[in-house]
Amino acid sequence: MKKFFVTMCMLLTMLVLAACSRGNGDPINITQHDPPPNQNATNQDDTIASYQQNITQPLVSEPLSGNLTISAFDSALMGPFLEQAAELFTYRHPGVSITVDVFSAVPEVMEIELEDGTMGHVMTMTGGPHESRDYINQINTELMSGRGPDILSLDILPFHRYAQVGQLANLREFMDNDQSFNINDYRPNILDAISTNNELYMFPITIDFRYLAFDSSLLTNQQDTLTARHAFTFEELFDIARPFLGHTRAGGYDHRMIAMQEMQLFTSMLDLYQSYFIDIGNRRANFTDGVFVEMLNQIQDYIAAGYLQERWEENMSMIGGTAATQRYFYRLNSALMLFNEFNRDDENRMSMDFGVGITDDDLVAGLLGNSLGHVPFSLGGRHGGAAFGINANSPNQELAWEFIKFLSSDALIEILRPPGGIPLYVSALEHMAQMWATGQFFTGANERSELALTAVEQARVDAYMETVNRFMDMFNTFNVTDTIIRDMVLEAVRDYWAGDISAHDLANRLQSSVHLVLNE
Repeated sequence: MKKFFVTMCMLLTMLVLAACSRGNGDPINITQHDPPPNQNATNQDDTIASYQQNITQPLVSEPLSGNLTISAFDSALMGPFLEQAAELFTYRHPGVSITVDVFSAVPEVMEIELEDGTMGHVMTMTGGPHESRDYINQINTELMSGRGPDILSLDILPFHRYAQVGQLANLREFMDNDQSFNINDYRPNILDAISTNNELYMFPITIDFRYLAFDSSLLTNQQDTLTARHAFTFEELFDIARPFLGHTRAGGYDHRMIAMQEMQLFTSMLDLYQSYFIDIGNRRANFTDGVFVEMLNQIQDYIAAGYLQERWEENMSMIGGTAATQRYFYRLNSALMLFNEFNRDDENRMSMDFGVGITDDDLVAGLLGNSLGHVPFSLGGRHGGAAFGINANSPNQELAWEFIKFLSSDALIEILRPPGGIPLYVSALEHMAQMWATGQFFTGANERSELALTAVEQARVDAYMETVNRFMDMFNTFNVTDTIIRDMVLEAVRDYWAGDISAHDLANRLQSSVHLVLNE
């Protein structure tokens, strides 16, 4: 498989997430302009050769041997990453055999000529909720029968259910007994947030989050407050900007509060309060005490006030269209785009136009939090799948642990570029930032070499690392997500936006249906 495909998929992660959030199961077409020819772009054989030449330190003191099976749902990002990682691992350990089993349909990638005469690729992604349910049912059946893969990519799987009934191994035991493992290399607060009663059933190799950016040309006198790198609630953000709304025009303001539509805002608020509405650990739903209804009413107030982004069809074509010359006080950007804030004038800067207006005066603010003091994060990857668990029935648990550590390692991350998000391994993140600064990250090059940074590039890396480390230290909440419940909530809320159900009736419906799923 071409390395370019892996890199292209990673750069498309945010586009895929935005498109997949529709949840209707229709095919998704994503167009990517091809980069200019690059002599360093390599295929998988060259990746193996680079690994052989440059990775010389042993991973463990004793040779490893045995057979591993790994199961994952996502074929677009996780499948290629795991396949190449398995080949690299078995090159270092010839006595190991690894089988990667990927469930979802492989995306179709076609080369096309674009309107401007350049060449590009279109990725068509099919499937929908039914495919997810089929995969979950398959893994459920295997685990309940005492079988199943040695390693599970916990992309869409209800890992919390497996942990509750003893089907996943407690990874804390491996961490405590592994003399080569230093938890401070992996950000303890993140692992603590994922743990339950000091038991850890999944190990993330990347995490994901969205950071706040604000338009400094609109909020000139508020820069000290917004650049303090705090966690803000939506209410706080809108209170800061409300006095500075421009003059009204036909259909709204000259600029708007945030580059979001109502469903996007709802999803963000749901993420902030998810552990309040859906207490998976205690199997409780909490939609009818008024907080959920108040949240819906608040979003309706924002819509009525003209604070939100216009719908795509009213504003621009979906992708590749002409963005409105509109300014927004705030926008939420993917963690993968954070480095762009520190190299705006650099030719190596990754460029993606998401049609959200003018961004040239944007500055980094902070993160989103809720009124309870929760600052949540998610897992990296298209389905939040860059985290792994070990089957409690596996006869190869020690070998599985060694492979999971390998997936998070500095050397592997810089060679393969894991799916989305920010590496949990601290040194891997810094090296990735260096690759971003030099442009090496986006070229497909995979040589493991010392990067000679200029003073300007090093300053960008330092500024980025200061900010991202501050953000990573702020995270204190991991939202345990049940795919079935989340799909249920999002589908029900679409009925609300369509005017088919009231907020109170929706809350009652979700209270009943979510409670039923939690306790089935």
